[in-house]
Amino acid sequence: MKFSSLVIACIMTLYLVVLSWAFVIVLVEKCFIAPMLTALVVGAGPSGLVAAKILKENGYQVSVVEASGNIGGTFANKAYDNAELVSSKYITSFSDFRFESDAPDHPSLENYVEYLGRYCTFFSLWKHIRFHSRLVRLSKRLGKHVALVETTQDGGEGSETTRAESEYDCVAVCSGLHDEPYIPEVLLRVPFAL
Repeated sequence: MKFSSLVIACIMTLYLVVLSWAFVIVLVEKCFIAPMLTALVVGAGPSGLVAAKILKENGYQVSVVEASGNIGGTFANKAYDNAELVSSKYITSFSDFRFESDAPDHPSLENYVEYLGRYCTFFSLWKHIRFHSRLVRLSKRLGKHVALVETTQDGGEGSETTRAESEYDCVAVCSGLHDEPYIPEVLLRVPFAL
C-alpha cells in the first residue's frame, strides 16, 4: 500500500511540475515572445495624432499614413488665410499637452499646426508618420486588416509612386470630415423600410 501511494504521489508531483513549466512557457511566450500588435492610423490631423499616441502608449506598433506632406489635416491643408481657431486654446489643446501660457487665446491655424508639431515631438510620433501616403484599399484576411498604401516619393505629380500591402491588427480611420467618403456599392442591398 505504501509503495502505490508513493508512486501516485511521485506521479502527481511530476504532473504539477510539468503543468507549472507549461504555465511558465505560456507566460514567457505571452510577455516576451508574442508579436507586438500593429495598428494603422489613416490621417495625421489632430484625431489621427491622438489615436497614434494612445495606441502607442498601449503597446501597439503604430504606422500613420498621411496623404499630404504635413500634419494638421484640415487645419493645415484646407484653411482660409489668416484664419484663427474659434474655440480657445484651453478647449482646443489636449489635456496631456497644453498650449503655452503666453499663446494667444484663439491661436491662428498656423500656430495650431505648430502646436501639433510640438505634440508629435513630445510624444515621439514623427517616426511613425509616412507622408504623401494614402490608403487605397482596406480588406480583411484571416482576422487581419490588409491595407494597400500608395506612397509618392515627394508628393508632386510625375513622382515615383510605390504601392505596398501590409497587415494590421486594427485600423483607426481619422481622415477627417472634410474629405469625400468612398461608399462602395453593396450587392443585394435591401433598402430600409418601416
